Amino acid sequence: MTEEILQCCYTNMSQRTDGKLSSGWQTVAVSEHIPARAYKNCAKYQKINSMIQGNVADEHGRIPNLLEICGDGEYLYVIRTQYGLVDRLGRANLFSHAYILSWGDKKVLADPNAYLTLDNENFTDNLEDASKLRETLTRIPDFTLEGALEEAGLDKERYQLLVWCVYAQMSERRITEPLYIQYGGDEHQMRAILYCIYCGIPYYMRKCLCVASTAIDSMCDKNIVFSERAEQHRYYMIPGTGENNVLTERIGQKIERYGFID
Repeated sequence: MTEEILQCCYTNMSQRTDGKLSSGWQTVAVSEHIPARAYKNCAKYQKINSMIQGNVADEHGRIPNLLEICGDGEYLYVIRTQYGLVDRLGRANLFSHAYILSWGDKKVLADPNAYLTLDNENFTDNLEDASKLRETLTRIPDFTLEGALEEAGLDKERYQLLVWCVYAQMSERRITEPLYIQYGGDEHQMRAILYCIYCGIPYYMRKCLCVASTAIDSMCDKNIVFSERAEQHRYYMIPGTGENNVLTERIGQKIERYGFID
């Protein structure tokens, strides 16, 4: 029995209708049995990326291959967006490839490995490869909390601070911008930090957490953005030291009264 694989891709491409050639932004290589809500919301996330104009670059000036993990409460979207492409007219283009999982699947809700171990080779940057049917998705080895904490450079105290910072970003109305989390630029380390976060936050927050692997243009719709220069942003947290500018005394005391995380 093969696993159910739901995907949706988005790009600017040409198509011929009634003998006329036209081009435009559209979804492509969409799974046949994708639920209507999942399709609508996935396309919405992907469309936001296509609205970024001009030359897109990460904080080092490189063309990004953006990884996003977004929850809408019912579904989870793991999205890879390759920038730096061009369409048939030479205009800036991208290819966004998303896999969709349901929070209704108990394995997905209980184990962050369900989405954090998806290998990058599952994602493509062109329609031809995206259209090839996959019977299974390739994966990197599972994370464990002990191993992830070590890779993230977290002890018990700093782990609590990290989770509190994420909790504050998602629950405090005055915090309207993303929390930038410092990391060393290695994606596996970023996934390890995310594993720790997903393990530490309540299930209802897991379902709604939205994450981006790098800062490009506006990221106001994300809860967490990873950065090698986190301190340059309004809200930041450095897992290796616990330094952050999110947890005021009031917020810390409020969260501590919840008995969370203990």
